[in-house]
Amino acid sequence: MIKKIKYTACIVVIILISCATFAFDLENTIEKQKWSYILSVGGLKIGKPYFEKDNWYLEVKCDVSGLREISAKPTAINSFHVCRDIKVEIQGENIQLTVITSFPDDVHRSALCNDAKLGKIPDGEYKVYYIYPAEEQVLIGNINIRS
Repeated sequence: MIKKIKYTACIVVIILISCATFAFDLENTIEKQKWSYILSVGGLKIGKPYFEKDNWYLEVKCDVSGLREISAKPTAINSFHVCRDIKVEIQGENIQLTVITSFPDDVHRSALCNDAKLGKIPDGEYKVYYIYPAEEQVLIGNINIRS
């Protein structure tokens, strides 16, 4: 009986250590995704920009689960990634987007990406690129910002 209790206690300790290690590793899973990854899970499309709460936003369709075809036929299914954010950099008349994924947490639970926040951006015509890594730049489309 005592051996059984010790054995059970050892298993519980191993499970707790494993869970703590897994939770610690979750913080290290936030990553920028390459264009090849985005294509493998169904691609990405942009829509029209819109103005809301003093900021410009760009409609973005992207689902990192790999369950939907958006601009490419999915070749991979990811049940463990969620879309954490879309990083936006504006350089002159170029808007650069990068999808950031992670494991789910209390805030980030969806594989669907939110629209990209462009912020306060001057009126004009912009080219929108997917950019990651830096040397891999893919033109996604063109947009017009008009106040």
